[in-house]
Amino acid sequence: LTEYSGAYTNKINLSDYPKGVYFLRVLSDKSEFNEKIILK
Repeated sequence: LTEYSGAYTNKINLSDYPKGVYFLRVLSDKSEFNEKIILK
């Protein structure tokens, strides 16, 4: 597969992580996505 255009979905189970602030970083060849996640 040389190029992909569309949606990709993946679930991450965070139930074993302690409460706090986490940062999710997703990288591809053409873009970067950063998101702050707060577990209460």
